[in-house]
Parts: sequence; structure tokens; C-alpha cells
Amino acid sequence: MNTPLNWHRAHKASLSLGDRAADQVRNGMGSWAFVFCFGLFMAVWAALNTIAAFHHWDKYPLYC
Repeated sequence: MNTPLNWHRAHKASLSLGDRAADQVRNGMGSWAFVFCFGLFMAVWAALNTIAAFHHWDKYPLYC
């Protein structure tokens, strides 16, 4: 059997550029800092889109 002693190193060496980039994005989006910042961004988005003094760039659709 030709199993390397350290399969982690062999697997990491076989990853493509896209695989490594996807791993980095996944690691960043799984952090608490991302979750907090995204929640804050969504709250600010909703507040600014609700306040009448600001231009509503994401208007509620009108169904006739």
C-alpha cells in the first residue's frame, strides 16, 4: 500500500488554486467576526432603507 505517512500534507499539496481559495473563503465566513459584521451590515441596510430621509435604493415592489 502506497499511503503516505502524512496524508494531510499530501492532500494539501494536491489542492488546486480554486480549492485553496474556497477553503480560505469558507474559513473567513465561518468566523464570529464575519457573522457579527454581516448582521450589523444587514441592520444598517434595513434601517437606512426604512428611514424616509434617505433615498430608498431597494424599494418595496408595488403589485398592481
